[in-house]
This record gives sequence, structure tokens and C-alpha cells, in this order.
Amino acid sequence: MSLCVIAFGGVMLLAWMFIITIPLGIFLIKGGIETLFSESTKRETYSVYDESNSKIVYFEYENGELINSHQTMIKVEPRCKIITYRYWSGGGNSGNSVLKVFITQKDRPINPACSQESTAKEFAQYLGINYENKGNFGMNGVPDEANEWVKW
Repeated sequence: MSLCVIAFGGVMLLAWMFIITIPLGIFLIKGGIETLFSESTKRETYSVYDESNSKIVYFEYENGELINSHQTMIKVEPRCKIITYRYWSGGGNSGNSVLKVFITQKDRPINPACSQESTAKEFAQYLGINYENKGNFGMNGVPDEANEWVKW
């Protein structure tokens, strides 16, 4: 009797090894290879100032294909200014630093696509308007008065 139990246990051990673990391992290896060779998404945004028409033209590309574009009218007046600030988005170490750029306007603030503070500063110099950097707020969040910064 005990010899039958040992034989049955050995057969069940071999069945467990070959029926469950090998297909599971093959499935995980296949998924890992597919992830390794999958194409990542590359998103790029650009803003161009059309001086002749007083417009900011915004382009958004995904993997080299244009997916979004729009134009925003801008009226450059001496009272206009460019406001920038940074804050931390996300939790802990897994977040990222976000740059916000606004051009104050009489109707509403405009958010041009600028990826660097130096680009925003150069654009302000080009337009002949003031530039203000409100700072880097890290994980503390943006102060409540941030809405007042962009008002006319």
C-alpha cells in the first residue's frame, strides 16, 4: 500500500512540474519578450509664435504623427507678462516636476507649450514683456494665491 502511495505522489509531483509550472513559465517569458520589443510612445509638443497674425500655434506629435494642433490669439500689451512656476506631480519618488507657463491676457491667461524656463524667458524678451518666475514648490504643492498670479 505505501509503495502505491509513494508512486502516486511521485506521479503527482511530475504532473505538477510539467502541467502547471512549464506553461506558466512559457507564458511569462513570452510576455516579457513582447514587452521588451514593444514600441514605446514618444510624445512631443511645440509652440510657434506667428508674429504676422499675433497667434501662438500649438502642435502635438505622437510617434512622429500630428495628433493635435490649435491656434491661440495673443494681444501683446505692455501690461502682459509671462509667469512660470514648478511643482511636483505624483507621489513620492515616482512623480515628476511640472513646469507651468502662462501669458497674462485681458480675457484669460494663455498656456503656451514651453518645456524650459529659459525658453519662456527668451520669449518674454522677444515680445518685450515682463517675465516672472514664482519658484519651485516641490512636494508642498502650489500655493493658493497661484490663481492670482495669472490674472490681468
